[in-house]
Amino acid sequence: MKNKKSVFSFNAKTWLLCLFMFININQWKAAAQQKFELGIQANSGSYMEEDFVHGFGIYNGIIVGVGTQVKYLINSKTKVGLGIDFNFIKLSDKLYRYPEPMMPNLNTLEIPINIERNIIKGWFLSAAILPSLHISPDKPFDEVFLRYNLGTGYRFNRLSISVNYASNFKSNDITIETVPQSFGAISEYKRQTFFVKLEYPLWKF
Repeated sequence: MKNKKSVFSFNAKTWLLCLFMFININQWKAAAQQKFELGIQANSGSYMEEDFVHGFGIYNGIIVGVGTQVKYLINSKTKVGLGIDFNFIKLSDKLYRYPEPMMPNLNTLEIPINIERNIIKGWFLSAAILPSLHISPDKPFDEVFLRYNLGTGYRFNRLSISVNYASNFKSNDITIETVPQSFGAISEYKRQTFFVKLEYPLWKF
């Protein structure tokens, strides 16, 4: 009887140990597999006035944007991401040109390629390259142009809030239709923006 009890006790302990290891291995595998996260973001801030050239320029205004992004967790401190953003600009004033005032359409589609690095608990730094394209019917600049973004922020549990500065890598010459078939030129188009961004991950996989 003692031998049977000993065998039963050994088997019970073995099964409990195996169950414990199985649960922990599966938890580790689940954590290891969740290297990607899909999230949404929204931003709003200030669009800085463009320099006037020969009496023609762009006034300052506000920028509002929304987008989505997939991020890959390289390690516990570093993420890289790829996304798509739509940015809308509302200028503070119209450009007064004959025969009537007009408001240039500077809305863009951007594809941010970014890296994010935790520096201390909750705080992070971020940097991004932003291939951008004007999406208005009367595009002031038809080509894809490159911008950069630098930011710093804090993560509250899952919600992240950051302050960012973005600008073109180089100034571009653009044209804006002032009246039908008549265009005004703006050189040194920098598209400088300063904004606050909110990000929230929806799904990890």
